[in-house]
Amino acid sequence: HRYMIKYFGYEKLVSKIDCIPLYLDLNFFSVQTPIRNRVHKIAFIGRFSKEKGVIEFAKSLCCLPGKMVDVLLVGDGELKEDVLEICNSSKQSIRYIGWVKHEDISSLLNGIKLVVIPSYKEGLPNLLIEAMACGTPVLVAPAGAIPGVIKDEETGFIMENNSPECIAKNVIRAFNHPNIEKIAQNARALVEMEFSYEKAVQRWKEVMNKVLRGH
Repeated sequence: HRYMIKYFGYEKLVSKIDCIPLYLDLNFFSVQTPIRNRVHKIAFIGRFSKEKGVIEFAKSLCCLPGKMVDVLLVGDGELKEDVLEICNSSKQSIRYIGWVKHEDISSLLNGIKLVVIPSYKEGLPNLLIEAMACGTPVLVAPAGAIPGVIKDEETGFIMENNSPECIAKNVIRAFNHPNIEKIAQNARALVEMEFSYEKAVQRWKEVMNKVLRGH
């Protein structure tokens, strides 16, 4: 909310602005596989473009020690060839699958232990909320509205920046964190509380009541 007001320069209208986030089908986006039963697999999911930090993600794989993780690349874009070339020079096991159907996202997320979102610019990504709903921990750069949802080592992991070295360091931190399963549970609980259909209906009712009262 505060980020969007500042971004669009609406500070003078703050008393007249309400923010209603997206909502999810929480039966579809659900925890099917507990974290403890998932393999060490990380994923980048999204457009292969500069603002998404995908090159930095690819370079981070070369900073990881030995063959540490399986890597899933989901998406496409103008940087695809550069990304694949960098990834394949690392020691990690790389799999590129392009775009996937939206109805397959939930099962895909349930096969991943960590989603990395290293963007330079973001609002509040759908992917972030979908991953949290599936009990998949997220490692994020502090872009846009993300820090308003992710609290470090509570509902996910926040890195200082999206440099390759920083991403690699924080991937290791996340995988070694003793409470990673609790963090995943906290994230799911937050989504249930703030991003359900029922919560969205409640927010719309509150907004409409304000309008009817002339506020």
